[in-house]
Amino acid sequence: MKKKLILFHLFLFGIISAHVSAFDNEDYQKYAEEIRQSVWSQDLPEFQSPRPTDSFKDESAVILALYDELLLNQKTRLRGLGFNLYTVKELTNNRLQRMLIQINDEASLKEFSEFDYKTYDRNHIFGIGNEEMRNVLGVRIFKRDGSMREISTDDYMTATEGKRDNEERHKLAVPGLEIGDILDIFTFSMEQIRQKNIDPITYSFVKAYPVLSYRIHCEIDPKLTVQYRTLNGAPDFEVSSNEDKDIVLDVYVKDIKEKAPELWYNAMKQSPVTLLLIESKNINTFVPPSVKKGGLQANPDATEIQKDDWEYWNFFMKNYSLNWYRGASQQVKETLKKHKGSTEEEMADEIYQWLEMRTLDTYLSQQSPTQFIRVFCSMLDKAKIPYEKGITTHNFLEPIDQLSTFHNTTWFVRLLSGKMYFAPAFAMVPGEIPSTLQGRKAIISGRHTTGPYSSITLPSNDASKNVEDIRIHATINGTTLGISREVCLSGTLREETSLYLPTRAQLLDSFKETFDGINGREDLYTQKDSKRIITEQNVKDKETQDEYFKNDVKMFHGEQPLATKSYHLTSVGNYPDHPVLCYDIEYEMGGYVKKAGNNLVVSVGSMTGDPLTIEGNNRKRTVGICRTSPRTFSRSVILDIPSGYSISEESLRPLYQKIDNASATFVSEAVMKGQQLCVNLHVVFKNVDEPVEHWQHLLDVADAWKNFHSQQIVLRNQ
Repeated sequence: MKKKLILFHLFLFGIISAHVSAFDNEDYQKYAEEIRQSVWSQDLPEFQSPRPTDSFKDESAVILALYDELLLNQKTRLRGLGFNLYTVKELTNNRLQRMLIQINDEASLKEFSEFDYKTYDRNHIFGIGNEEMRNVLGVRIFKRDGSMREISTDDYMTATEGKRDNEERHKLAVPGLEIGDILDIFTFSMEQIRQKNIDPITYSFVKAYPVLSYRIHCEIDPKLTVQYRTLNGAPDFEVSSNEDKDIVLDVYVKDIKEKAPELWYNAMKQSPVTLLLIESKNINTFVPPSVKKGGLQANPDATEIQKDDWEYWNFFMKNYSLNWYRGASQQVKETLKKHKGSTEEEMADEIYQWLEMRTLDTYLSQQSPTQFIRVFCSMLDKAKIPYEKGITTHNFLEPIDQLSTFHNTTWFVRLLSGKMYFAPAFAMVPGEIPSTLQGRKAIISGRHTTGPYSSITLPSNDASKNVEDIRIHATINGTTLGISREVCLSGTLREETSLYLPTRAQLLDSFKETFDGINGREDLYTQKDSKRIITEQNVKDKETQDEYFKNDVKMFHGEQPLATKSYHLTSVGNYPDHPVLCYDIEYEMGGYVKKAGNNLVVSVGSMTGDPLTIEGNNRKRTVGICRTSPRTFSRSVILDIPSGYSISEESLRPLYQKIDNASATFVSEAVMKGQQLCVNLHVVFKNVDEPVEHWQHLLDVADAWKNFHSQQIVLRNQ
């Protein structure tokens, strides 16, 4: 690798490494300044003498040039431990990302006015050695008159809040940046790691703003295996080599007019994307067969990468113990005894729930989904319940039939009856499929992963199964509105809430119907100080839940309440007979009731919560729509009308709206029942994917929802 930047950097890093224990802020300042000088002196025509453009003047910003450089080198280091000598693999990963962007409005000005980043870090791994990290930020401003100003290091402030002792951070508020300026900005990162691979890299060819020029350049040590996959029409790499016989990859694209929408967009499904995987053939305990082949592999056969994953499943089953979960074997015996004569599904459900109960008690932090499935398989084996194994990928990764690396798969189990089990991503019902996996292609093998293989499409919910049902009872006290709100979430709409809203004690309580021998969280652990740890965790969990409920009102209404009176979680929703998470909350709001002479003006539309709002450039759409799941929002309000006040039928007419098209539905209505106003709102988004031709259908519903939110009624004093 002969590029000036990396040669200089490696030389500089060699000096620093010799005195690594003395590396401090002063050393970093010198290091960063030299890197900046090296980057600014690069011979990149797109970055020379930048000029503003009137193209895309209606956009918040336009990227005039984008450059992404990756330089990766592997070395073998000799290590000693006692009288033993051995070698470790050291990877030095240098990544330069540089952008020339024209600021066109206040939104982009705000976005690029402040930066916060980690400057350097060091980590010592016993028996392996030191791992090092360096990050450098460089910023220059070009004015419309052609003048240039480089941001001085004096403007970079050291940030200490929340940092580790051996970690340094910098903050930068870019001084003098104005609308119409061109910002030349780069980030340079050096990562030196041992006995591990770098993370897979994703190159997306559609950004948040239009791009006039995009160049990618990679130089990769030939001792490493390089695999890449182009998706959705992404341009292929031009492949060459240099004098060091490195694998050199280049791409250059001009005039990318399309930009990634902020709403309902999935880059992996809708953008041209290249996935780049670089791995060593002898670092990890498990090396995939395709990686062992070495060399450059452009768009390898997906079935070969799938075989990597099946091989890893076999490796994982053989080399990791069932003892991850204390009592797993005993639980299988109890399940068989309890369910003698029951179906295999009933027994598998109980085994799954026992394992889920243990996993949720750590908030999914101790065991990976892969580990969960491995233990679940072992428990099914012990119970002599036959099953098949399956692999798929979630919807923010490539499809399984275009798999780029075994790291990207999700494992699951299918009984011979067809019922499938996935590692819990939240408090799941046995057999439930997370939203990110619904409708995805999957591959099924036998119990031993050797085939024959078959392809299936995972089931998915329709909008009637994914419901947010909210019921509000409101009372007026002067100009204060008292609200009692009950929330019930089903299907995909309860996923995140069901993991983070319940405390661990409440999650455990939700399983007591099945496991009546469990009295408390202490029954799950045998560690000497587990009681103290659990007590501390329970206090922390309650504090976190209290904070969640306090924020719930602001998330729903867009503003803080005057007071929050009470809140309760009534159902976690992880049982087949009641797969609904429910909670209620009582609070008071100001600003919803205003006096108008002797009358009252009530913002009844606002009671139903903040609507979906699509404004500004977001209303323009040139690409299709992609949601995580179809969904239904059902809101009902009962407003007690104070004694002595009334509502005319005419004033209720604006609350009646109905839109129904191929993509969505919006229905609102209001009716008086005695001294109560009953308002109902029903919004449905019917599909996951929509063609861009249906965009107006969705705009119509969003606009109707926004219009409803602004509706007020007048309570006339009789």
